[in-house]
Amino acid sequence: MQTRLALRDLVDRYAQAIDSRDSPALESLFSEDAVILVPEAVARSTGNRELRDFTTVVPNLTAMFETTRHLMFQQTLAVVDGGIRGEVYSEAHHLYRTASGLHDAVMHSRYHDVYVHQDGSWRFLRREQVLDWIDDRPLAEISPVFTAGIP
Repeated sequence: MQTRLALRDLVDRYAQAIDSRDSPALESLFSEDAVILVPEAVARSTGNRELRDFTTVVPNLTAMFETTRHLMFQQTLAVVDGGIRGEVYSEAHHLYRTASGLHDAVMHSRYHDVYVHQDGSWRFLRREQVLDWIDDRPLAEISPVFTAGIP
């Protein structure tokens, strides 16, 4: 049970590091020889499907968005060849602005993960994002009624 909780925490800290744009926190979640594989749709903005320099992952993936919110859902785990692999369902919101207003590009994905226990903690050895679909939604601007009294 401890391992399951630690791996769930790893997945949640990944989402938090991306959304808070914290490159050092993201880097700490991966082993030294780790790789992130992104779908072709994402690779168009990074120039490469295979990402290994975690100091540039966050700026490259989030620069065009006003904010992001990554939600991690169910996680299934399996012991394979003495290691642990997992699949995590995700919904990632990416807010951006166009001439017509605010939009939310929602990526519905699954992550295929390989985890490694290293230096006393679990880390990603490999994280492959499989994009199932993207839903682009126009958003209403936030009304002053909702922000009144908020510093």
